Amino acid sequence: MSTHSGEEIEDWQRKHGIEPATGERAELLCQMSDKAFDLIKIIELERSGIRDGDGGWHGSDVVGGTMNDLVGLIERYLQETRPRR
Repeated sequence: MSTHSGEEIEDWQRKHGIEPATGERAELLCQMSDKAFDLIKIIELERSGIRDGDGGWHGSDVVGGTMNDLVGLIERYLQETRPRR
């Protein structure tokens, strides 16, 4: 098994047109990932019936609120990545 240096990897990425996300795009992807993970955890609590620990959600619509947050991040990401005319 061989080990590639960072420079070799960068050369390979350039050759194949692979560009890692940077700046605002990278930040939005990170936020979407975090929020999606939160949603998965909440869905598991909802499916099990545990919710806040006593069978109910307290304070607000946790499932709907988290979904709305994720949709908002997705919309921001799409606005950032759409080609400008």
